Amino acid sequence: MKLEKLNAWLTFSGNIAILAGLVALAIEIRGNTAAVRAQELGAIQEQAQARQMASLDPDFAEAYVRALYSPAEVTLEELVRLVAYVFHYISNLERTYQAYNDGIVRETD
Repeated sequence: MKLEKLNAWLTFSGNIAILAGLVALAIEIRGNTAAVRAQELGAIQEQAQARQMASLDPDFAEAYVRALYSPAEVTLEELVRLVAYVFHYISNLERTYQAYNDGIVRETD
């Protein structure tokens, strides 16, 4: 009789320990998810800031305006810089979209 009671208590305590382990695991996963999310948002923001800084360059701004209003006057070097800027912009959008699809970035972000 005593062994049966002991076995029941050991089983009960084992189940409690498993439940506590699952709760701890869920908390850890939530913390890791928040860290990954923050890291990805930071990287996306860095890309956007780099693109913004490039657009502040007077030579780039002049080439950008020329491309908008008189594209026939854009030199080949300026065209290459403008294409790189657009690809950088699209890359940032793709990265953000992929992070959203992966559940890392929320729609509100």
